[in-house]
Amino acid sequence: MREILFRGKSIDNAKWLEGDLLRYADTTQIWVDGEYGKSNYTVIPQTVGQYTGLTDKNGNKIFEGDIVIIETANVDEEDGNFIVEYDNGGARYVLNGETLTFDFDSIYSIEIEVIGNICDDPELLEAGK
Repeated sequence: MREILFRGKSIDNAKWLEGDLLRYADTTQIWVDGEYGKSNYTVIPQTVGQYTGLTDKNGNKIFEGDIVIIETANVDEEDGNFIVEYDNGGARYVLNGETLTFDFDSIYSIEIEVIGNICDDPELLEAGK
């Protein structure tokens, strides 16, 4: 069974948190396992992304909203960087670039490296243009 995990940025200190997602009343929260049980933290809703269940070539977890580079013969520098997005129509995660979109089935994790995320590093998508 794949791990169900979410990531979001705390409204208190802008720290990234990983855990269970809870939407309660008008807040979005991440519940984090701690030494004394779970603690909840309110996060910025626009920063929430789900874990894809995959890791990059360095062992980093890949989340929705991550910006990655792909190192394969099918992609060169001119293709730029890619954002990890969920494709509702295909019920799958994809790597979406300016001119190319890849399904994770066609790329090996040893060919992917997380270099940032859309919330902290949006300029990385511009760098690939």
